[in-house]
Amino acid sequence: MIKEFDIAALLPDLGPLMRIAQMVIWILTLLGPVLLLVLGALYYFAPPKEANYLWGFRTYFTMCGEEMWRFTQKVAGLSWIILGGLLSITMLVMGVYLLKMEN
Repeated sequence: MIKEFDIAALLPDLGPLMRIAQMVIWILTLLGPVLLLVLGALYYFAPPKEANYLWGFRTYFTMCGEEMWRFTQKVAGLSWIILGGLLSITMLVMGVYLLKMEN
């Protein structure tokens, strides 16, 4: 009787739960690049009007003058848009590839 006992039969099937967890992790992984893309668009299209210590891409040189402030916000916004777009596409392709590889 003990030889026929299968302990694996007592365990629940975790396959569906693992697929849901995999999708949630994939979506959370995409959240970072998309947030970078959104913040870059905000910096580029709606930068802060004047230099401040609360909102904007701040360095020592950008706080010196308004022209330098506006230029830095545009450059930072454009670079974040490009980086966020590239990372979003990369994570999307890798995620789809990994999800298809599991099945």
